[in-house]
Amino acid sequence: MTLLPPPPPHHHLLLITSDVTTASSAALVVLLSLVSLVSLLRLHLSSSSSPSRRLGLHSLTSLRLLLILSATLLSLIEFLRLPSLRPLLPHHHHSLLCKTQLVLSLGLLQPFFFSSLLSLLSTSLTTSDYKPNQRPKALFFRALSVSLWSSFPSLFFQVVLAFFPKGILRELGMIPSMPATVTEIIMGGAAVDSEGGCPRPLASTAVVAVFGAMYVQCFLAVCVRTAEVVINRRLRKRVWALAAAVTAALVTQVAALVAAGAVWRPGEAAYEGMVTVAFVGVAVCVAVGEGILVIRPVADALAVGRGGDGRRSACDWVDTC
Repeated sequence: MTLLPPPPPHHHLLLITSDVTTASSAALVVLLSLVSLVSLLRLHLSSSSSPSRRLGLHSLTSLRLLLILSATLLSLIEFLRLPSLRPLLPHHHHSLLCKTQLVLSLGLLQPFFFSSLLSLLSTSLTTSDYKPNQRPKALFFRALSVSLWSSFPSLFFQVVLAFFPKGILRELGMIPSMPATVTEIIMGGAAVDSEGGCPRPLASTAVVAVFGAMYVQCFLAVCVRTAEVVINRRLRKRVWALAAAVTAALVTQVAALVAAGAVWRPGEAAYEGMVTVAFVGVAVCVAVGEGILVIRPVADALAVGRGGDGRRSACDWVDTC
């Protein structure tokens, strides 16, 4: 019987650093979401105290709430990937917890967030903070349905890859016959390491890559349309900064997860570090999206209520404001 060599002395320190980085990034995104929510509440209170200012829970506010909710859930679900919560469950439930976390994170919440981001940006082209009577409920439910439908393909394939037996998938022709070691790397199935986070199989990463490739094209097309109607150079730079953040986040996530799954094994410090890099990239994108599409526009709208020049700043988003 061959004994595995003991991990290097710094192995545990690197794992702890990776977990702390992930938890800190998720906590910061949740905190930023709370700040965004408070700013929306201030906008609502400002509208209630002075209806003549025409500020309120209009259609963009409902879409911003949808974006904040998806960002918060996406960050909170990442805590389930960390090993610190596993001692609360029986050992035979650890694998189920990891599969559920993977499906909810990469299959549902991440596509839902990016779809909500796209809906908010595209709706901003034709909707203003100063036109509250624009059927906010209709726009909200349309954005909700579009986000759910956009997330369904990723959710379906992640559920199939995570929970369906590999033998059935092989009989259906969804995966070819491969050696057990290769199948484990691509499809997952290895035992969950007690010290490492939940694994990210290469097949799940492939689903993320396909969604990202299609999404980036749609998002860049909307950014081009937005840049064409924005009449303020500073705001045009924000649009392209958002486009760069989205593209960089998805590329970084896919590249890091591919490198982790192809080179290292779950539980190794390098593997956990690459998975952390993947999440931090998405977390930065979430923060940039909330800052550009929620916090700053709401601050401009509140400046209007204070009698400042926020109206001109906010209306520079579109030439029809």
